[in-house]
Amino acid sequence: MTGKWILLCATASLAVSAAGAESPVLGLREAVRISLDNSPEAARAMEELGLARLAEPGLLAETDPEFSAGASLLDDRSPRAAPAFQGSFTKSRTYSAALSETLLTGTEAKLSFTNERVENPAIFRLLDPTVDSRLTFEVRQPLLKRFWGRPDKAKRSQFRAQVRSAERALDRVRERVASGTVQAYLRVRTALDELRIFEMEEEDSRALLKTYAEKRPYGLVEETDLLQARASVEARSIETELARSRLNLARDALKYAMGVEEAGGDLEDPPDAALPGTEEAALALAGSRRGDLSALRSEVERLEWGLKVSRLERLPDLSLVGSYAAAGLDRSAGPAMSDMGSFDHRVLSGGLFLNVPLGSRKEKIRIEEAEKRLAAARRDLETLARGLKLEVRRALEKKRESAGRLEAVDRLVQLEEEKLEAEKKDFARGRSNTDLVLRFMTDVRQARIRRLGAELDHRLASAELAEASGILLDWVEGGSRP
Repeated sequence: MTGKWILLCATASLAVSAAGAESPVLGLREAVRISLDNSPEAARAMEELGLARLAEPGLLAETDPEFSAGASLLDDRSPRAAPAFQGSFTKSRTYSAALSETLLTGTEAKLSFTNERVENPAIFRLLDPTVDSRLTFEVRQPLLKRFWGRPDKAKRSQFRAQVRSAERALDRVRERVASGTVQAYLRVRTALDELRIFEMEEEDSRALLKTYAEKRPYGLVEETDLLQARASVEARSIETELARSRLNLARDALKYAMGVEEAGGDLEDPPDAALPGTEEAALALAGSRRGDLSALRSEVERLEWGLKVSRLERLPDLSLVGSYAAAGLDRSAGPAMSDMGSFDHRVLSGGLFLNVPLGSRKEKIRIEEAEKRLAAARRDLETLARGLKLEVRRALEKKRESAGRLEAVDRLVQLEEEKLEAEKKDFARGRSNTDLVLRFMTDVRQARIRRLGAELDHRLASAELAEASGILLDWVEGGSRP
């Protein structure tokens, strides 16, 4: 960087420091933080992550035990063909309570208690009324589809992959939001420097006009020189206003990216953090840090588990069922329950039940849908991986080209400033004229503006490389973690 350029930046920094209370400095990290806090896109991705995290607890919640209870009354006085044998009427009262639970392995367990009081004056009923009390434990276990296939494990793995996908998708959204803020911030920073250059050049033009106006009465300058100095002041004033307008537009873009109504004040220089210098290093970082790539990998894993669940649903359902009950009988509830509690009257049952789907058209369609979704996700992952290589190569090439251009423009600025100084000396000795001095001042200003453009391109290329490598947020913080 040339001496003049250093002096210009130092002067601008002193001006910012002197007006610090009036123009607070907005850092890039602070701007990115505000944009992430205010971004509806990031908020939506956070909500999607919250929903994904509820899937596995929702599956586990299906194993919560359930309690049920009921009571029923019956008074049947309908006509009977043989009232002496059937009884002229039937009255019954039934009370029941049950506690049941279904495990992830498909085991259905139920503990139930029933108490039924029946009154019927049939001649063959030795006890009337009768109270029947039963305590029953029942178990049903699907052997093939649930116990052997264990779709619960596949579903839990599927939900966990979904959470990882949502987490990495959130990271990618945050990087995308940060990228827009970084670009807007850098353009505002460049527009500020550009405005300072035009303002300083306008001040120089006004100073030259003042000097000519003082010397003109004594015939030390020509009328054309004075008019040319006035024209130069007007031209610089117009350019300054245009630069101020560009700054206002850039600030509006930054406010939109940050989601705020006001983003005034000065801006800090962006960080100069380490970035990968080779394609292999950038691709290695991107492979482990890029949110979209990791999210798509997790999505492929989720779909693989989903396909396994769909295939398990096609299995036959062979279930083992068994129950054990203790029964008691008496004229009233108390003695009947005591008789039940002795466990002298047991009721055992068991069996196997096979349910084989015929045709399985619905399951076949679901499996085919899952296979197609998985194949599409794998193709998307392959496409993204290919595009990532091209994105990294372009970012590295842009950074290399912008760095070389920045060095060349630095040399150009130095040459233009040396040329202007030499021309000013010739003008002081009367060997030059105003036209040449103003022309060389314009050349210096154009070289400085060109340098600002090259510097902006270089910083944008650095941000693009950081984003392509998946370390943009680290780059904003001022350091990367290769």
